[in-house]
Amino acid sequence: MRACQFIHPIEQDLEEGWKDWVAGGAMALGAMGANASNIAYQPVEKGDTVYSIARQNGVSPQEIMKLNGFNKDTKLKIGQEVKVPDNFKDEKPAAKKVDKKPEVKKAGPAAAPTTTNAHENLLIKAAAAAGIEGIELAAFLAQVAHESHDFQSMVEYGGSLDFRKYDPKYAPKKAKILGNTKAGDGAKYKGRGYIQITGRYNYGIAGKAVGVDLVSNPKLAASHEIAAKIAVWYWKLRVQPNVDDFSNVRDVTKPINPGLRGLEDRESNFDDYKTIVASL
Repeated sequence: MRACQFIHPIEQDLEEGWKDWVAGGAMALGAMGANASNIAYQPVEKGDTVYSIARQNGVSPQEIMKLNGFNKDTKLKIGQEVKVPDNFKDEKPAAKKVDKKPEVKKAGPAAAPTTTNAHENLLIKAAAAAGIEGIELAAFLAQVAHESHDFQSMVEYGGSLDFRKYDPKYAPKKAKILGNTKAGDGAKYKGRGYIQITGRYNYGIAGKAVGVDLVSNPKLAASHEIAAKIAVWYWKLRVQPNVDDFSNVRDVTKPINPGLRGLEDRESNFDDYKTIVASL
């Protein structure tokens, strides 16, 4: 999954290639099969157990065991993909989308607009509370949809070896940019959330902004409510001040991905969301 770099004095030195999806992403998506609409896959991190993963997803350990064929003695391996319930139904296909996004339903004059996609509804509500509306709202939704690969996962794919690219021992330049100072920080502070916050430094400033200790509890950045707040905070801090015309997808993309990777998909997203917003 693409990881979004936040503000840093030497961010221009960061190579853009590291923002690509790691190879494990395609494999994980392919493994979901026909039931992907209500099943997600969560990579096991150091210290994870069946019970801790159950707590993270708000379900019972028995449900995780049943989904995966585990028992109370099952030991998980770092990087292993564990099936978890996907409580947010994703209406978009995993492949390149060709259909328009679902029709908007108005909930009333005082309410935020809603769609049939729960992720979009959550983000629209958070954006509206921050004064993001109209064509800017369409631009915001287009970017977060791309960064989260159409809301298919809240966690960057890969095992511990994949995240050496952020680790001070193996990639000191990138680690310094991201504020990763300790061995293991690369995996601990990998990309999470709708905007793919990445790195100890970024987890720190984002956590202070939304009132959550993300440095001590980085997995919270992948929870839907907190991820929506982080995405809005990042947008207002990093995107709004640097964009004069939110209909210019190239200009909107630059503060998020200076290399303009995925520009075609971002533009396609924007066209879809622009149509929705115009109908409100």
